[in-house]
Amino acid sequence: MSGLRGDALVQGEFGEHIGLITGGTEDDMWIDEEVWAWTDYFNCEECGLVIEGEAYIAAAGLPETFDTTRPYAPDFEDIYDYGDYGNE
Repeated sequence: MSGLRGDALVQGEFGEHIGLITGGTEDDMWIDEEVWAWTDYFNCEECGLVIEGEAYIAAAGLPETFDTTRPYAPDFEDIYDYGDYGNE
């Protein structure tokens, strides 16, 4: 058994919003959004193994979803109803 562990990367399509994470100072605040994603890509930098596609991810026994964070960018169209401004 080797004591070495390589770094692996999973990627996927974003699913649903889980919550917000804030930090920093009052003058330099940041907000990240925690989301879950569907796993559709796996890459092991140690051995070069690449698995792509949800069916192959499931067959390999890898998690079908994972949690991650991204910078928070609210979709203002969902928050505000801009209405019709008559810009025809």
